[in-house]
Amino acid sequence: MELTHFELGLQVSGVELNGDLILTMVCGEIGRQPVKEIVPPEQYGREVGARWLITHGPYAYADFAIVAEATGATCTWVECGEAHFQVTIRTERPVYMPHMVRPATLEQSQNAVVRASAYVQAFERWAQDVYEKRWRYEFDGGVVIPKAGIGSINGGDPTVSGGMPDVCRISLCFFTPPNIDAYWIEQELVELGRSLDIPVAVEMYTFQRGYDGRGVEPLVEAIASAHTEVVGEPPKPVPPPVTSMWRDVNVFNEAGMPSATYGPGASTGMYGQQGAIFVTVDELVAVSKVYALTALDLCNRERAGTRA
Repeated sequence: MELTHFELGLQVSGVELNGDLILTMVCGEIGRQPVKEIVPPEQYGREVGARWLITHGPYAYADFAIVAEATGATCTWVECGEAHFQVTIRTERPVYMPHMVRPATLEQSQNAVVRASAYVQAFERWAQDVYEKRWRYEFDGGVVIPKAGIGSINGGDPTVSGGMPDVCRISLCFFTPPNIDAYWIEQELVELGRSLDIPVAVEMYTFQRGYDGRGVEPLVEAIASAHTEVVGEPPKPVPPPVTSMWRDVNVFNEAGMPSATYGPGASTGMYGQQGAIFVTVDELVAVSKVYALTALDLCNRERAGTRA
C-alpha cells in the first residue's frame, strides 16, 4: 500500500485493522506536586490523567502504548522519575540583630538563611560532581543524565524588624533514573550538611519512580521501521534531556504495558507560560504517518499470547 493512503488517516483510508487501535487524551501530565499544606484538590501532581486511564476501563489491556510527547521524532522507552525533598536548617536560637555576632564562615552564622546559603553552594557542587555522574544511566536507545536542583527557599519574615530567622527550608527536586534508591539521596543530603557542620533535617515528600520499559522491542522496531519509510532514514539517537525528565510513559511501563515515547517537535527548555514545545506542520504530518504505519504493523500481527 502506498504511503500516501495514510495522509488523511487510517479511518478515512478505509484500512481495516485486525486488532483494536485506541486513541486517548488525558489531562494532568504537567502539575504541581502536593507539599505540606498544599494538597489535593488544589495540587494533584503529575500523571493524574494517565494513571486514571490505566486503572479504568479497557485501556489497561492494551498490548503496547505510544505516548505522543515531543521527542524530535526520536524514540525512548526510558524516562526519569521524580523525587522532592525538603531540607530544614535551624540555628541554636533566634537572635535580635543588634546582638548578632558575625562569624568567620557562613556555616556558623546565627541567621538560618545565611547558613542555608552555604548548604546551597555545597549542594550545587554535589549535584554536578556526584549525582549526575554516579547515576548516569545508559540503555540501548540512549543515556539518562539525571539532574537535581533547588525549587524554593523559604526563610525569615520581611515584616519583622531586626529579628534573625532561626529556620530556613530548602525544597529540592531530583529527576531520578530507574535504578536509584531514593533513600540514598536522603542520606547524601544529611551527610552534605554534616560535612559543613550544619545540622539538617531531611524529609522526602514525593517520589515517583522512573522506568526502563520491558518487552518494548516489537513496538520500538515498528516505530523505527515506519520512521525510516516516512523520513528516509532511521530515527536519530534520543537526546539526553528527553530521557532525563518525567513523562507519562512511566505510568504505562509501571503497569506492565510495554510503552515508548515518540512524537513531533522538541522541548525548547522553556517552562511555564512561555511554553515548552515547538512543532512545525511538516513535523506533525510526518509523525502522523509514522503513527499510522506503526498501527498498521502492530495491529495486524498475531498476538503472542496473554500478557503477564
